Amino acid sequence: MIIYEVCDNRYIGLMAKFMRVLKAVHDIHTVKNFPILINWSKIPYYYDESFGENVWDYFFEQPSKIIADEKDEVIQVGEQHYGYPDCNDQARMNQIQEVVHANIKIKSNVINKVDIFYNANMREKRVLGVHKRGCAMYSPDASKFRPWKGHGRDFVLTVDDYFRKIDEFIGGFDCVLLITDESLSLGCFKKQYGKLLIHYDEALLSDLNCEEIYLDVGRGFPYKIGEDVLVECLLLSKCDKIVCTQSNVSMASYGFSSLQYSDVCYIDKHIKML
Repeated sequence: MIIYEVCDNRYIGLMAKFMRVLKAVHDIHTVKNFPILINWSKIPYYYDESFGENVWDYFFEQPSKIIADEKDEVIQVGEQHYGYPDCNDQARMNQIQEVVHANIKIKSNVINKVDIFYNANMREKRVLGVHKRGCAMYSPDASKFRPWKGHGRDFVLTVDDYFRKIDEFIGGFDCVLLITDESLSLGCFKKQYGKLLIHYDEALLSDLNCEEIYLDVGRGFPYKIGEDVLVECLLLSKCDKIVCTQSNVSMASYGFSSLQYSDVCYIDKHIKML
């Protein structure tokens, strides 16, 4: 039996790696019907030896059921990206949703945390989900202008940009779920929306707004920051509408969801991603 093994050790975030896996799963497993093995062996930022060598197996089931002695030939391939998330491509987004639903199964240790929070805070409510991306791309404060290095960005989105878009929809919802990796952004949203705001408080937060969390406080908690982003991504996918910016997290959450394309509002949709 020929097994395609997908492996890559690039220094990128967990959901960026996940999006690259999806392209390989689609091209190799779905289209060509070959068995596929995802091997995130000791990948940067998320590897924790106490959980094993393959980080994919911390959180996900393998897309193909493979018996060890069936590996007659293993062909290694690199992860293949769909390209930087472009929310203007509805067909590609819907394909990602189909690939996720057909092939990706989350392990119970993650699902249990999602279910506990969902049942306590979101069940039987209409929830407006918001992904407020931090790091070097967006700022809670217009005075903290930092273009995203290497991608030709010369703009910044502030919390006020989010507030204006959220306020267009908030009347039809019972609460607002905020997903962010910044304590400063969380404070701004709490001040604006008070008791309407819900947040997954178990997640680690950065006190900075210029570094990805896996380059900041997450350095000492490799397993936890991987679990955090996946739990939050899944919670976002359970919302009735999402307000967000283009990112691997927001695209993955759409993939896990049963939402329609029109249920996701990208406040930076007019911006061409490079």
